[in-house]
Amino acid sequence: MKVILKKNIFFLFILFNNIIYSQSESITKVLYKLVPYAIPSDRGLTKEQKEGIVKENFARDKVECELTFTKNKSVFSLIEKPLLNRDFDYLKEAVLVSDKYYNDVVNQKKTRFEELGGENLNIILPYHQYNWEITSETKKINDYTCYKAICRWNDFNMRRNSTDVFSAEAWFTPQIPSSFGPLGLDGLPGLVLEANYGASGIHFYIVKIEFNVENPKVKFDPPTVQYITEEEHQKRLAKEYENMGR
Repeated sequence: MKVILKKNIFFLFILFNNIIYSQSESITKVLYKLVPYAIPSDRGLTKEQKEGIVKENFARDKVECELTFTKNKSVFSLIEKPLLNRDFDYLKEAVLVSDKYYNDVVNQKKTRFEELGGENLNIILPYHQYNWEITSETKKINDYTCYKAICRWNDFNMRRNSTDVFSAEAWFTPQIPSSFGPLGLDGLPGLVLEANYGASGIHFYIVKIEFNVENPKVKFDPPTVQYITEEEHQKRLAKEYENMGR
């Protein structure tokens, strides 16, 4: 992982917070929601199209995700809402963030848990997955000073036999020096409070943070199911799409 720092004073800030925070083995829980879709200018938009965006945003507002972590482990997941399982608009938005992400700092293991074709799988992710560039841009989020970090990377898509270009933007705070974030966007010297996953439309913002949580009712280790690599996962996806086209 490559992290570019713009200010030397940043190192001292991080060191000071890490010394304080490392004394605690408490459990922290972060609640995220999805930023609404932007409604473009009226030019070229029909009444039905504008109503469609409003409807999507109404469903999107119901989507909530949790990041629960200790000093060394984290799990990120969608908050299940069984009463909305028949709401097609809600499900369409929730599926964007339905995978679970696990991070084990001590053993340097990152895993994404998902269901593919009715089968549960643990997909092994590169531990140092993102090459972040930390900029000098800052802003306040929930009274925390946050720094903007950006990242770009290429992934080969076996299904389309082409290379996809991805980007991400994260706002993190060294005041909570845990290297975790939503949807596996991690590896920064501070907790990610806001994140924009490129052109996917997945844009998280923080709702609240709970410290010293008792009985969080989450498991910090992935389920006991099959592990596969990202390459193997891509091959399975390509096969699934091929079968669907027959």
